[in-house]
Amino acid sequence: YKTQLFIIFSFSVVNSIASNNTSCKLCTDIVDIINSELHFTNSTINIIEEVVQTFCNHMINTFRKHECLFILDNLQNIINWLLDGLSPNDNVQKLDSVNL
Repeated sequence: YKTQLFIIFSFSVVNSIASNNTSCKLCTDIVDIINSELHFTNSTINIIEEVVQTFCNHMINTFRKHECLFILDNLQNIINWLLDGLSPNDNVQKLDSVNL
């Protein structure tokens, strides 16, 4: 199960790099996946956290790794905002304002 989620994360990064829009796209893709895991597969926060941490550990680019770890550090907020009905895109915008 965790392998499937990691494959989705990896696919997301490859597509982000290919589109040359990595920064915002990476965050949006990760939040989209977290949202799907919450609402469609009912993953626990521990599973989501473990997968995001594993994914971040495999990031080579320092900037992208920093963004990934920032999402991980704000995982509980992201989950709360998603459960409160905030869309994944609005979540990323809210994260951007927190990261300023």
